[in-house]
Amino acid sequence: MTAQLSIKNAILRWLPALAWMALIFWLSAQRDLPSPASNVLNLLLKKSAHFGAYAVLALCYLYALRDAGTQSSRRWLALTFAVLYAISDEYHQSWTPKRHPSAVDVLIDSVGALSALLLWSRLDGEAIVEKARSWAAGRGRANGEKRA
Repeated sequence: MTAQLSIKNAILRWLPALAWMALIFWLSAQRDLPSPASNVLNLLLKKSAHFGAYAVLALCYLYALRDAGTQSSRRWLALTFAVLYAISDEYHQSWTPKRHPSAVDVLIDSVGALSALLLWSRLDGEAIVEKARSWAAGRGRANGEKRA
């Protein structure tokens, strides 16, 4: 029974990463994405979207890997997964009409993932999550009862 719960929990932890990867994959398969009239604004929005999308993906990987190894090894693994997915995404774009692979995009994706992981580490994201869980558990009590 415990093994089944463990497998179920692992699958549930990977769902956000898989869903985000599916969204990135779907967006990469689009021939034309909406864009502003200004070329400069278009470039800025697209590159910011790359940065942000892979920042989120790296954090999703970190969440999925929360029971694997040390914090440092989890961050490195999350970064590695994000960079590998960025490379595979650019390859995928090479098969999409009107889309072209770009090493610059892989670099921007990688910097986004690295930035999110460094910020998470710097802000001690694990402690923030635990405090939020503790606060939420305390808020669920009737009439302001404190947790034992």
